[in-house]
Amino acid sequence: MAAAARLRVLRDAAVAGIYLLPLTTGFLFAGPISGYLSDRHGARILSTSGLLLFGASFIGLLLVPTNFSYWVFAIMVFLNGVGGGMFSAPNAAAIMNSVPAEERGERLVSRPPS
Repeated sequence: MAAAARLRVLRDAAVAGIYLLPLTTGFLFAGPISGYLSDRHGARILSTSGLLLFGASFIGLLLVPTNFSYWVFAIMVFLNGVGGGMFSAPNAAAIMNSVPAEERGERLVSRPPS
């Protein structure tokens, strides 16, 4: 009986991972595009709009009922991934561009002295 319960837990974890695939897809879709656009137009507007979309998707997830349709959940989670991707790539570029080029590797792994 314990083996059957263990298999059910593994199956439930796999199903949860499959349900969250739109999150990864949205992140993988928006990250490179927003990185390219931030190099051309600046990181501020993309980072801000990414965080707004990220927050709006969480509000949307709060409003999804408990007996939700998967497609509503998938769209909300996809928008969450898009917002995360829109924020992450320009923000990382802005942080790295604030450090002189010869110190980027050093500053990435260590904190500056106090």
